[in-house]
Amino acid sequence: ITVSNSVTDITYAAFADCNNLETINMPNTITSIGDYAFADSNIKNLEELPKELKTIGSAAFANTQLQKVTEIPANLEEMGSRSFYNTQLETLFIPNTVADIVYGYPDSVFANNINLKNITLPNSLTNIPFYMFEGCENLTEIEIPDGIYSIEYSAFYGCENLEKIVIPSSVESIDYSSFIGCDKLTIYAPEGSYAQTYANNHGIPFVVYEKPPYVVGDLSGDEKINNKDLGLLMQKLNGWDVAINEDAADVNADGKVNNKDYGLLMQYLNGWDVEFK
Repeated sequence: ITVSNSVTDITYAAFADCNNLETINMPNTITSIGDYAFADSNIKNLEELPKELKTIGSAAFANTQLQKVTEIPANLEEMGSRSFYNTQLETLFIPNTVADIVYGYPDSVFANNINLKNITLPNSLTNIPFYMFEGCENLTEIEIPDGIYSIEYSAFYGCENLEKIVIPSSVESIDYSSFIGCDKLTIYAPEGSYAQTYANNHGIPFVVYEKPPYVVGDLSGDEKINNKDLGLLMQKLNGWDVAINEDAADVNADGKVNNKDYGLLMQYLNGWDVEFK
């Protein structure tokens, strides 16, 4: 299906229960995907969400076969409760513009994504909501962004293969139930942090961890250099309002972030023998 350029909103349950729908092309005029818009459909891939998209509604993609979202647009501001509940997603990068991820009861935005292995959360969030990752059985590690102050009730309940969580010193509250069923978990956090006290009080293994200032080429701050960083740099150079570490982006150390840095980073990712300054 290709949606007309005159459309600005995908309305409530517009494509819900469409068993033969696997892909859809949406124009950049779309600013909102409504509640249950694609729920219980057979949609599998979203190669590109509209660049002007600001809101993804509650249960918009819940109970679908969605396996891949190539890019969450930099203008997105809100993700509704259960918006990606019970999908087949394996990886997801959420931009720093998203300030509100709504929790739902009994299930939340990413709950029951049993294939989810990698997710990058935005540093614009202030808390990890109730049940956010409940039942994400294949999630093995996650980093909580600096600025988060609380991890809520049952946020990681039943994440049975979660082995590593990095928690910043900004976190001042963790619910007693946040990690129930996470029997393999080790908490990594700064010495003297609330997370250390929590780990000690709940019998969870703890490792002192201080995040390095930055790694050249690691624009996203996840301590990896990959296509995510290349995508962020491309967005920045195209005028998108994205938050990056510009020191990390200046890979040739000429004091500027430009196409030379993009070319050098692309060569590095393609296996060329290049060095960052």
